[in-house]
Amino acid sequence: HNDELAVLNPSDGHQAEFANIQDRFYAIASKIESVANVAGPSRAGASISSEETRDDNVEVVAPIKRRRIKLPETPLPTFDGKYENWLSFKNAFHSMIGSQTDLTDIDKLHYLKSALVGDAVSKIRIFAIDGINYANAWELLQRSYEVKRILISRHLSLILSLPALDKESTSGLTKLADDTQQHVASLNALGISSGLK
Repeated sequence: HNDELAVLNPSDGHQAEFANIQDRFYAIASKIESVANVAGPSRAGASISSEETRDDNVEVVAPIKRRRIKLPETPLPTFDGKYENWLSFKNAFHSMIGSQTDLTDIDKLHYLKSALVGDAVSKIRIFAIDGINYANAWELLQRSYEVKRILISRHLSLILSLPALDKESTSGLTKLADDTQQHVASLNALGISSGLK
């Protein structure tokens, strides 16, 4: 079409401007093609970001490959029905599964059933795997295991029943300190201040 326009009005001064734009177009197309040939097709595990370069007031976007690190999959937390394990299970399960908007309630209930063992699995055994029952099953578990008085009593009991050390050892003291800190942290999460920092 541009050739037809040039024939219609050959005396017009736009011929030089058209030639200049056409040259710039071909230069840009050539640069894009050479960058695409150097970059090659995108590989799996690589993401592309862009870096701008300027040449003769022409902006060219060159792809830069960056390797994506594949993190190991985090195993699904499990809950055995022991009160002292409820808060950590609840928080981990909710962040990994419960809060995910791309999972259906059917998927969430399936994950929940597979994460429960022992006494906990019998609590929700009655629920069929469907979209309505995830919320009901989760609510039943919360009503059953999130009883503040029982949780506080259980953690205090576990602190008081920590075994005394027969002899001083680094590993024994470390285990005693770690176990105590876990129960104190759980008590703090329940609103019980220990005064320990």
